Amino acid sequence: MSEGQAKEEAQAAAQEENAAMAGREGEAGVEREGEGEHVAKLGASQWGMWRGVGLRAAGFSVEGVGRLAAQEAAAAAERVMAAEGEAEARW
Repeated sequence: MSEGQAKEEAQAAAQEENAAMAGREGEAGVEREGEGEHVAKLGASQWGMWRGVGLRAAGFSVEGVGRLAAQEAAAAAERVMAAEGEAEARW
């Protein structure tokens, strides 16, 4: 099987699964894990998000966060993103 055929089969399987999930959403008695009053559904999709969130800090002030950054890695990532953008523009 070629790589292209494998991708097509994977895409078809994902579409079938999504269609099956969409068909079950409206059925009475079918409840997905994590659903409840604390979950806000996102449209007609299978996605949702919590209504409330808690954030726990690590115990140090935000001023010191910059010291945790890897400047060289960030610069390299920026170069990769720029190169990808140029390649896509030429594609």
